[in-house]
Amino acid sequence: MRRATTNDLPKIVDFIYERFSNLEHFNFLTEHIDTSEDLLKKFIQAEIALFLKYGEVQIYGNPITGVISSIPSKEFTLLRQFIASLSTRKILKEIPKADQKQLLKQNKRIAEIHYAKPWHKKYSKNSYYVAQIAVAKEAKGTGIMRKMLTPIMEDCQKKGVDIVLETMTEANIPIYEHFGFELAELHHSPNVPYDEYCFIKRAR
Repeated sequence: MRRATTNDLPKIVDFIYERFSNLEHFNFLTEHIDTSEDLLKKFIQAEIALFLKYGEVQIYGNPITGVISSIPSKEFTLLRQFIASLSTRKILKEIPKADQKQLLKQNKRIAEIHYAKPWHKKYSKNSYYVAQIAVAKEAKGTGIMRKMLTPIMEDCQKKGVDIVLETMTEANIPIYEHFGFELAELHHSPNVPYDEYCFIKRAR
């Protein structure tokens, strides 16, 4: 495993798109949008670029079989999220008006479960945010997730820092519980066809 650089960005974007593009929350976001592949890749690129600059992105394997992006929660400030949103606005301007309207409509619905306020501040004053974990389908069960998470868990344990993460995939619940994460909150909305599960792993 090694720390990614901006040179790795195109390969990371392709990997994450291939891994997640068929998931329900991606399909919901780009529902009825013809240019969904190009659009999703641009959004992924904007997000990964943010973590490359202010946080950390680790990749496993060559070719890539695992990616994990993370950042100290105190570094994931509203200002930096606003900076990231500027890239999103630029992306929106590049797509047809009808697609813009549809995308904003779906994103507003997703915000009902995801963009409220930092939920983890209620549970931890000092936390480390794991934004994304992706493992290639063919590499599941080979221990890659453990290899990616272990250095973070050990470092946070040593520093007395809690780890927080979210998932919109119900099947991931037992996986994170296996690594010692506790389900802290469940975010639900009747306007969104899936839920957001919020986890915390406390430094003991």
